[in-house]
Order: sequence, then structure tokens, then C-alpha cells
Amino acid sequence: MREVKELHVGDEIILWQYRGLNVQGPNGDDGHAGVVIREINRNDEQSLLVKLKGIDDPFELTDEDYFDKLPISFKKAEHFEDCKNNSVHQPNHYQFGQFTTAIIIELVGRTYKSAPVFYHVGNALKYLMRAPRKNGLEDIKKARQSIEFAIECWGK
Repeated sequence: MREVKELHVGDEIILWQYRGLNVQGPNGDDGHAGVVIREINRNDEQSLLVKLKGIDDPFELTDEDYFDKLPISFKKAEHFEDCKNNSVHQPNHYQFGQFTTAIIIELVGRTYKSAPVFYHVGNALKYLMRAPRKNGLEDIKKARQSIEFAIECWGK
């Protein structure tokens, strides 16, 4: 997402670039999570006041900055912190810092126009991300099969 007009107070975002500079989160990861706290309209130019997590002073976000709106699944995960290590809801092999495999797949999925292709690519991503922590080579082979299915669906 690149337009502030698509955001509203309470929406959560990941800020990737601010005034042309790459942004890092508190753990040194790319991007920093924040929340829209106020809409600003000056001379028919819209901007937003955003508060980043762990930073006291809010800042003004414009269309010149690069950001994404966080999916609902990320917000739900944040509100259920006690489920973080729950082996049913969020097993460790699907955790990547503050993100889950589901969030990553959801963000990648927005770039695909074909639902069947995205379905198979999403499965491949799931297997690739969990392989080192779960089934190793077996998951890599499952990912390869999912990619082959995606290739078959590509032109349909």
C-alpha cells in the first residue's frame, strides 16, 4: 500500500521507508510496526500521524513513504500474546520474530492475481519456511511439488 488515504485511525502498519531511508524495527529487522493515531488534512493534502512501537514521538506519514497495512491476522496474533508458544495455534516452526508464516504468506499473496497459483505458492512458502525446524528434506520436496502445481496453473 502506498497511499495514506487508504488508512484510518487505529490501522496498524509496517513502515519500510521514511523520507527515502530504510527503516529498521527494534530488533534490527527490516520495517517497524506502528499504528495510525490521527488523520491530517492540510491544503487538500492528506497525511497521517503514526506512532511506532517502542518510540515515544509520533511522526507524519505521507504518500512519499513506503508502508504496508498489516493484515487482520497480525492484529489478532498481537492481541493473543499468551498464544505465542501455543503448539496448536502458533507452533514454533511457523514463527519468524514478530511474524508468523501465515502473515508472510498473506502479504506475498496480495501480489498474485490467480487464486489457484497463489494457493500453491502459499503452500510452497509454508513448507520452505518450516523445513529447517520440522521435516527437513520432506518439506523441501513438498514445496517443490507445490511449485510444480503452481506452474501448471499459471496459464489457466
